[in-house]
Amino acid sequence: MTTTTVSSEGKVVLPSLVRNQLRLAPGTKLFCEIRGDSVILTPEHLRRSVREYTIDSLTGLRVTKASADLLGADRLPGYALGAKQVTDGHLLELAKAASMQLATLDKGIPGACLIS
Repeated sequence: MTTTTVSSEGKVVLPSLVRNQLRLAPGTKLFCEIRGDSVILTPEHLRRSVREYTIDSLTGLRVTKASADLLGADRLPGYALGAKQVTDGHLLELAKAASMQLATLDKGIPGACLIS
């Protein structure tokens, strides 16, 4: 853990290790949040993926709303009836969304390109 000091003007210099790891460039906006007795600084580019959770109706797992939207959780193909087919369904939907085709060794994924 590294430390820094608050100046008389309220300014804080983030250590280079922190700036490099979080890819903070000059001018990056940081959102300030108080949690208990701590100050949480979150870079704007990371805040967009704020952890809002939803429950996947098929698996019962907690997933972020952003990943649920990205992976097309509400558009899984009809054959994805159980947890084992969820990943296949997500991959197939991602491929379709990118105007690509899913290549697989699995014969059970309709619409995918079978590699033999």
